[in-house]
Amino acid sequence: MNPPEFFEEEKYFDEWKIDPEVSHMPQEAIGNLYRELSEVIPKIWALVGQDTRAVMSNDLEFNMGAEKALCAASLDGLPS
Repeated sequence: MNPPEFFEEEKYFDEWKIDPEVSHMPQEAIGNLYRELSEVIPKIWALVGQDTRAVMSNDLEFNMGAEKALCAASLDGLPS
């Protein structure tokens, strides 16, 4: 899982687009996804704070801990 700051800097796009999780997608879709993540990441920082680490894979897989908290949270009303 990429750290949030990865999506805040355009210089990482060339590295990100060859990741196996997205490299099979059309280039236009990859670019759109990257831009959307770049817009959402600051909202996530505002919600969970700057001192946050990636969600552990077990939390993601079993919908517990940080994953459960993130799913329950809302980005509505946060700065855009």
